[in-house]
Amino acid sequence: YWQALGEMSESFKVFNHLVGADGKLYGQRDGYPANGTQPTSGWVTGEVIVDRYAIRVARDAPAGTYRLITGMYRESDFTRLPTFNAQGTPLGDTVPLTEITVQP
Repeated sequence: YWQALGEMSESFKVFNHLVGADGKLYGQRDGYPANGTQPTSGWVTGEVIVDRYAIRVARDAPAGTYRLITGMYRESDFTRLPTFNAQGTPLGDTVPLTEITVQP
């Protein structure tokens, strides 16, 4: 889910990465929010956007625990937007969502 804290004049893409303990990317899915039907340029302050993605795990992914992270970026130059937690503390340019276990 995304919640608009303010209106944006630009549409940003969402990235979702499945990252292994080794820091390597083992799955990825990018796209505009809500399968392209809810561009960020049309979000209204306070609106909540439901945004689902299916991410294929790489065949060579070893068994183990992986982090699922997300964020947004400007498609024209791949600049990522800064992220913050609910208290306003900077998180960098990703939001940690969950951990998953991959089994052979």
